[in-house]
Amino acid sequence: MTLQHFDQHQEETLRTLCLQLDNELRPYYQIHGFVFAIASSPEIPTPNEWMACVFQHSSSLSEEQAEQLVSCLMSLFHFYANQQREGEISLPPACTFKGADESNDELSDWCNGMLLGHTFVEPTWNKAWGGASEQYKDVAESSMEEDLVGLLSLIATFADIPLALEDAEKDSRSQLRDNLQDAYETLPQALAMYVALADSLVDFLPDQMETFVRSDKKIGRNDPCHCGSGKKYKKCCAMH
Repeated sequence: MTLQHFDQHQEETLRTLCLQLDNELRPYYQIHGFVFAIASSPEIPTPNEWMACVFQHSSSLSEEQAEQLVSCLMSLFHFYANQQREGEISLPPACTFKGADESNDELSDWCNGMLLGHTFVEPTWNKAWGGASEQYKDVAESSMEEDLVGLLSLIATFADIPLALEDAEKDSRSQLRDNLQDAYETLPQALAMYVALADSLVDFLPDQMETFVRSDKKIGRNDPCHCGSGKKYKKCCAMH
């Protein structure tokens, strides 16, 4: 599998920026998870909208830092969009589950970022759910929405493993500790299902034909690309 756009130089640049601006930018892997959720959205927000969310606090970047950050974020977006297009979704190599009592900071940061990203685009998901519910009624609500809740619950488990284990003990689900490794191994499949759910909801978003005509509108993942190529946006300009 060839995953383009986010090369070693850009990885090192983004890591450096996260270290230089550690009180302002979100952690490196949290940014990764956040951008994954943005690239997965049924309707992709504009860069100006979502890039502001990589900051934890207000920041005054130098012109050089701002240019580097924008370049890295767009490259990372294209990286995940390309990964999703190829259908070979995986977590970054460092985001592994090391054990229930070990430090899992990279994995937890990625999952926290993914949940943050989903929260950011949740209004779009809800709008699509509304359209799906009108057409399929009980099917959409009882099946697709339950799938999403389950997927987000799995992500939340690894976003804060100590809290998940504490809650499991309170609910008499002590077996969670023994099942964490197996659950971790299902994460790539769960993320692929998350992307598939987003794709399946695209057609239920209203005014899709307007989203690529007006510059102030968002572009749907399955909309015709505004460049006139005839391809879907997610397989054309979203990749460049």
